[in-house]
Amino acid sequence: MIWALRADLLDDEFRAMTLERLGVEPQPTPFTVASKRVGADAETFTLTRRMCDCDGVVGLRGREQVDGETPAAALLDWLHALPGSAAELRRISVLRAWSPSELTVAPRRSRGVQLTDVDERLLRGVEDDMLLTIDLR
Repeated sequence: MIWALRADLLDDEFRAMTLERLGVEPQPTPFTVASKRVGADAETFTLTRRMCDCDGVVGLRGREQVDGETPAAALLDWLHALPGSAAELRRISVLRAWSPSELTVAPRRSRGVQLTDVDERLLRGVEDDMLLTIDLR
């Protein structure tokens, strides 16, 4: 899972809030997401808690949570806390891309939603090579 956020918002405050709520600090990646939904100035990162972060945003579809996986409730709490963490934070994106071979990753599908529409079912349903953009305001 590759997350993308406007570069200037990926600051110490964001990192600390993420670590506090998810138990993991954002880890930078060298990838760029090739989509109009992700700004050219976006930084990408992962929120890996396990050696293999190749499932979904929250596990894999209907499969039960496995040891070390970020609980859906924690991820939803984190997402809902984002608007209060920075006034300029308007959108966050997540791309499910397993082991990309190129540094520029182009999603095959995209979906945009409002934060109020995000739930566990939606997060579990992010498919391979799909970009989910979440508008926070």
